Amino acid sequence: MSLVIGAFYEPNEKELRRRYERNCKQLKKYPYLLRKDFIPFEELPILFFPYDDDGYIPFYPDRQRFGDYINFENPVVSRNFFRDLENPILADDVYSQYELEYLYDNVRRSEDIGRENHVYLHYADWAVFCAHLQCLDFHRLLDDKKLVFLIGEEVKRYPIDFKAAYGIDYSRYPLRPVGVREVKRLIWHTQLSYHNGGDFFNEIFDSHPNLLVLPSIMMENLKNGVSEYEERMDSAQSLSHALELFREWQKPGRIEELYRMKHRTSKDMMVAVYLENPTATAGLDRASRIVPAVFVQPHFAQMPAGLGVNTEKTALCWICRLTRN
Repeated sequence: MSLVIGAFYEPNEKELRRRYERNCKQLKKYPYLLRKDFIPFEELPILFFPYDDDGYIPFYPDRQRFGDYINFENPVVSRNFFRDLENPILADDVYSQYELEYLYDNVRRSEDIGRENHVYLHYADWAVFCAHLQCLDFHRLLDDKKLVFLIGEEVKRYPIDFKAAYGIDYSRYPLRPVGVREVKRLIWHTQLSYHNGGDFFNEIFDSHPNLLVLPSIMMENLKNGVSEYEERMDSAQSLSHALELFREWQKPGRIEELYRMKHRTSKDMMVAVYLENPTATAGLDRASRIVPAVFVQPHFAQMPAGLGVNTEKTALCWICRLTRN
């Protein structure tokens, strides 16, 4: 074990310690974490051995055994955080950096929807939570004070009355429209078939309260449309000029948002187009706790398919190829 520690753990201990101390320093100042008695680094109950560029193997000294490989950045959402949108999100033992950022990015601020809407993160064991601060990074996730940390029995406080506890009355805040860069999720649906299978999904998702959705669209039309809007905005010499160029849009605030946006991207323009389309937003719940996702159903110009034989496996298979008109 001393050879393993010397070869794999100790060369990376400095980075783990640095990240742990930075997280502790920031969380000590964070108002919505009540417990501040962080465990000394040397007494943490888990050692994380870097396994590759992406993940770690945890070692539990008290049990003298290793655990399973962990990739904290694994891009998988393991549970349905948004099953109940009547109440603020409550999630237990979230130790995935990807899922923490997913929650942070897709739950709207309480100030934006005029009601209490924090993300409550419940961790059953304080020592285990502290140990994971070696690998997680809360630096960006504390800026907007969206998160509330509940440790052990503190879960009984959910949901917190912020007016009584902190003197904050979110009901006094006006409802704000969804911003272009608030939208982080893209659901991409396409089908390799002659028939318009997307119509089935259109019937299901039409006027969905948490989706920006349009009927199936030709991919070329989508690309050309977004490019045309980008060129139009790029040519604007002033805000008044931009308002004139986009006079068919109903919301001047959206035009100003795009005009003043730094490093504007095609994604930004695409989201704005969906937000400005009355069909895409027909059923949108503008007071929802979560940011809507863009649901895109691209079609392609021509997709001929034919029957063929796979000579290597002597099995009948479909041969499909994409071609342009």
